[in-house]
Amino acid sequence: MQKLFVQYSVTPGNLLDTGCGHGLFLSRAKRGRWMTTGIDYPSSATRYASEKQGLKIVEGDLRSLVAEGRLNNEVFDFATAWHFLEHDTLPLSCLESFRQVLVPGGKILIAVPNADSSGMTLKKEFWVWCQEPYVHIFHFTEKSLSLIAGKAGLKVLSTWTRDTWDAHPLFDVYASMRVRRLSNKLGRFSSPAAFWFEESVRLACYAASCHQHWLCERERADHRGSELLMLAERA
Repeated sequence: MQKLFVQYSVTPGNLLDTGCGHGLFLSRAKRGRWMTTGIDYPSSATRYASEKQGLKIVEGDLRSLVAEGRLNNEVFDFATAWHFLEHDTLPLSCLESFRQVLVPGGKILIAVPNADSSGMTLKKEFWVWCQEPYVHIFHFTEKSLSLIAGKAGLKVLSTWTRDTWDAHPLFDVYASMRVRRLSNKLGRFSSPAAFWFEESVRLACYAASCHQHWLCERERADHRGSELLMLAERA
């Protein structure tokens, strides 16, 4: 990530994070000298971000806030959408709203589940990020995300994929069914123990299979990782 910031001359400025939740990413960005604003629907998470972490939070929907003039146009140097776009019913309109609030040359980082991932290819609708309830309305490939970004007036600078702790092949494809059977048996005696058993195996698989990412900052070269990321700028 830092390499991309250096490559594309991304320096701290005004940052907008949509779907900010508890504000964990915003807090980290603020420590990195960014001037941060978060958007999310009213909840205990946004109250925590505002009251406990002292973050600037605007409650509501991005499109509505832009249409109502509650977010000034052309004020943000950088925007982030961490696993937000797949939940939106009108992703093109959403990206157009992002474009409106970015300064000329302002950049946006988008992260979504990767429909070309090895997990989706092998497990299809049983893949972890296709789980019920079906809250992921759209699934994007590198090609479709690039296409919709272009239609929204964004210029794609870079795309890449990686595996995350909660969706990676070693667990999802090869271990999940066996672990789930053992977890169900353990759950008859203790639900917390069953939960922590499954999550511990998941994290162990991630540590074993994704060390190149978290230890060496290397992303997957085959574009088959579970998470698809895109860096684009206002054209």
